[in-house]
Amino acid sequence: MGSQSLNQMGVLKGRNQAMTEGKLINISKQLPRAQKHIQKHIGVAKSIISQEASVIEAWEAYDMRKALEAWL
Repeated sequence: MGSQSLNQMGVLKGRNQAMTEGKLINISKQLPRAQKHIQKHIGVAKSIISQEASVIEAWEAYDMRKALEAWL
């Protein structure tokens, strides 16, 4: 290989590294927004689970009451 080819490889390597670093910087800038978005979804999921648990507890209490009424 001639010196020109080695130089071109160095330039391409440097350009690829700069592009990769640029992509990483862009990703790191987007992480806080993504984290907030994920936290929002976690909050919604917790709310749904809590509501479902309340419904299950209500049905269990209703079933127990009905069983007690039938027994008495």
